Amino acid sequence: MRPENEPEGQDRELSFIEKARRTQIIGAAAAVIAEDGIGQASLARIAKRAGVSKGVVSYHFAGKDELMTQVVLAVYEAGAHAMAPAIQAATTPREHLAAYLRSNVAYIAANPEALRAVIEIVSGYSPEGGGRLFEPGADEPIADHLVELFRRGQEDGSFRDFDPLVMAHTVRGAIDVIAPRAVRHPEIDLAAYAEELVALFDAATRGESP
Repeated sequence: MRPENEPEGQDRELSFIEKARRTQIIGAAAAVIAEDGIGQASLARIAKRAGVSKGVVSYHFAGKDELMTQVVLAVYEAGAHAMAPAIQAATTPREHLAAYLRSNVAYIAANPEALRAVIEIVSGYSPEGGGRLFEPGADEPIADHLVELFRRGQEDGSFRDFDPLVMAHTVRGAIDVIAPRAVRHPEIDLAAYAEELVALFDAATRGESP
């Protein structure tokens, strides 16, 4: 339970210990969901997996809705961090797109448990107040990065003329189906899958400039 003078949410700066505890609980939640499904992911079970009391979980998170939200955000943030070095090393828009695709698929391949948890939450979790945990359009900032990339590439001739928004969402759609398929079919060679995507979108976007 939160102190009476502390508002819900994270309006104040968290201490190092508090950040570490939240990370620990988020990791435990992801593990429980990935192993046993969203229906078995009670706060008590998550607390036990984290090695803390249920009260500690309730102190750090306003409720289960917040915890589930933070699990999804943590996975996406970790993915962005893992992808950054390869993307930043790219020197042209075409290299940038290829690095984006390869590093994205590599993160999916390296973190099946985390992605399984996200799939469970997004597809099977019902917030306490009804509705959806993430409203349609919540992933727009992810597509915005690609839109900007495509516009830059069109300006320098790396990419042909097309609607950057349509292409950005097409790329995201191609990536977003990978994790659910990999969960159902773990035998898929994701490295080869990534190369197919690179070839596909290079052909779809390439401009006349080399």
